[in-house]
Amino acid sequence: MRLAFLIDGLNVYHSIKVALKEKVVTHAKWLDYQAFCQSLPLDVSYLEQNSSKVVCVYYFSALPTHIANKSVLDRHLIYIDALKQPSYFA
Repeated sequence: MRLAFLIDGLNVYHSIKVALKEKVVTHAKWLDYQAFCQSLPLDVSYLEQNSSKVVCVYYFSALPTHIANKSVLDRHLIYIDALKQPSYFA
């Protein structure tokens, strides 16, 4: 079985921001989505009976062009570029 994950980057970002503020996690802003999705325990009986492989992780996010502080957009673009690196998908 081939699995694909769709990541809503904006919701993940804000969830991580809250978790950092509440000290639920200590660092997570540069989350490796590929590794995260591959590490998820797939506790579904159908998947357990068949071999499954994460074949795609799609990251979607709106660019923060509405924010006056240009460094926010710059950091977002750097992050998106990092997600595109071949080593990320190794």
